[in-house]
Amino acid sequence: MKLSGFNYNLPKELIANHHIEPRDHSRLLVVDRNNKQIEHRHFYDILGYFQKGDILVFNNSRVFKARIYGNKETGGKVELLLIRPVGACPCGRPSSDWEALIRGKVKAGDGIFFENKLELEVIEKKERSCVVRFNKNTSNVFKYLEKYGEIPLPPYVARNPKSQIPMINQISNSKSQYPIFNITIFSNRKNKILQKDNFFYQTVYSKNVGSVAAPTAGFHFTHELIKKIKKKGVEILEITLHVGPGTFLPVESEKIEEHKMHEEFFEVKKEVWEKVLQAKADGRRIISVGTTTTRVLETLGKNQKSKIKSQNYRVPSGQIFKNVPKIPKSPKSPKNLNNPEFIIGSTDIFIYPPYRFEVIDALITNFHLPKSTLMMLVSAFLAPGKKTGVTLLKKLYLIAVKKKYRFYSFGDSMFIK
Repeated sequence: MKLSGFNYNLPKELIANHHIEPRDHSRLLVVDRNNKQIEHRHFYDILGYFQKGDILVFNNSRVFKARIYGNKETGGKVELLLIRPVGACPCGRPSSDWEALIRGKVKAGDGIFFENKLELEVIEKKERSCVVRFNKNTSNVFKYLEKYGEIPLPPYVARNPKSQIPMINQISNSKSQYPIFNITIFSNRKNKILQKDNFFYQTVYSKNVGSVAAPTAGFHFTHELIKKIKKKGVEILEITLHVGPGTFLPVESEKIEEHKMHEEFFEVKKEVWEKVLQAKADGRRIISVGTTTTRVLETLGKNQKSKIKSQNYRVPSGQIFKNVPKIPKSPKSPKNLNNPEFIIGSTDIFIYPPYRFEVIDALITNFHLPKSTLMMLVSAFLAPGKKTGVTLLKKLYLIAVKKKYRFYSFGDSMFIK
């Protein structure tokens, strides 16, 4: 399929720069995949679309303050976006090495210095990132980030009116090595706004720290709405996928099949996966909150076709909904990667038309950037096993534009059933 087929025009004023309060007062476009009918609602109305016995799955990953600013020995300013500790999930074993994106000219061997005696050395320059080594271990780096770091808001979210925020077409066409991160530093933002960002650029149920971008489909849920959903007989389950910078990076190949997804870490309780399997066997719906949750569930559901790198788990091929798999023990594995209660792995699954879904039956998602892998996943879900989903999605987006829906991270929502 051609990348250009996933393009659409969006008026600048429909890009949501701020959250909605209360969260569940955002708008909701409800889509029935079978009869193609749509309804215009508010997110709190989603309660009426749930049924007793449904399984609702959240991604509980929490965004950390991954952006920090330092100086080279020459005095030159450097901006870092930390991605993850090298060789483990951010919640994994202690480490001093991190994968990072760096804005500013650096080479292997360069030192970068930060306030409060934090230092690092650039160990290796890769094609799209660098490996850096701090003078503190992972635990202490996270403590430093919590105090001195910034939440890495998406580049299309404007805060300082004087900042020159690039438009989406400028980002996509930039020739910078890391075009999506070639953005203005928000050093003049008011503290009041920063505090709001720290809260609203998280889901209310976020727990496990490790993402550099939020699983935004969950922004619309409030604690009160979650209570009502549970009272209706819906079981809420949680998985963790730590969202990496790949969620921002544009697809560069005109043939989307040639695109390579970045690897992202996930963690799922064995009990959660068993409940998903049982629900499928019972004919109950699995409702996925967001593309990140979907990618984890479909990775487990189609692991023989996707790339799972897990030290302690493998779904038996062909038995996805027949038997509850058991996790084999591996005494040679690191303790935290061999917890018998968890499925721990990584995925680079790329979902696009005509993908056939194994696990999810309904999807809650936001309105996504043109030509994005997120848009491709939603297109695939609108017409599983076919290539017609992108045409339907673009029609839905056109309707949303006419109805003045808000787009992107802080924007409105879709419920596709």
